[in-house]
Amino acid sequence: MTRLSGKRFGFAAMVAVAAILGEAMPSVAANILQFTQVNSSDVITATNDGGSPNATTTLTAGTSSGSGSIAVKLNIFGPNGESQSPPILAYETFTAVTSGAPAFSLLGLDFQYYSGIISFTSGVGGTGVNYLTAAFSNVALVANAGGQAGGATMTLQSSQPPATVTFFSDFATFSPAPPGSRGFSLSFSGVSPGLGITNNSFSSFTAQNTGTFDATGVVLSPEPSTSILAVSAFPILVLVRKALRKGRVSRAG
Repeated sequence: MTRLSGKRFGFAAMVAVAAILGEAMPSVAANILQFTQVNSSDVITATNDGGSPNATTTLTAGTSSGSGSIAVKLNIFGPNGESQSPPILAYETFTAVTSGAPAFSLLGLDFQYYSGIISFTSGVGGTGVNYLTAAFSNVALVANAGGQAGGATMTLQSSQPPATVTFFSDFATFSPAPPGSRGFSLSFSGVSPGLGITNNSFSSFTAQNTGTFDATGVVLSPEPSTSILAVSAFPILVLVRKALRKGRVSRAG
């Protein structure tokens, strides 16, 4: 394990103290998206490549059937906290989410920095309508061993700066804004087989995740609520049409 100095060490200390005290990192951003997993059997998978002396750990999302995305329930909010639609079904996809510098320990917690892309779309594999995509670098994965296998908790946590975070969406644009204007936090629970470090990188594990995304400088596209509702309702309309064709649903009148 290694220790970092300078700005990264200072930020890591702030994160560690906040986690230990149960306090949130300061931010001027407002919540724009929350999500929870639909199926408990879906997992985030961390794969340590076993490289020596420093391994690389990659995070992916997937199902027991091998799909590269996880079904999630989204709550989307406007710049003033107003809900943009009822909860909608979407798919969470991780693309090239990999570790950077070696992991290190501080105040009883383990840290490692990650970069990559996380997207929430209407189709699997990042396809279809883009509700929100986050491209990021130098985001801290903070781990608490929890004392036993399955008891560990981990948080992939960013604040801009020092991390670099960029948001993209089909329903909004994100104008330049002051520090603290972009951020997200993903909480990993049920970490199995437990927390470990292999060749200076987090060991392989699986976990479930929930999260929030925050931003300022959000400019909504015209009538975003109507657009989101139309997109989220489309899969239901398809199912109803199929049922009608098979005679499983009676027509009114």
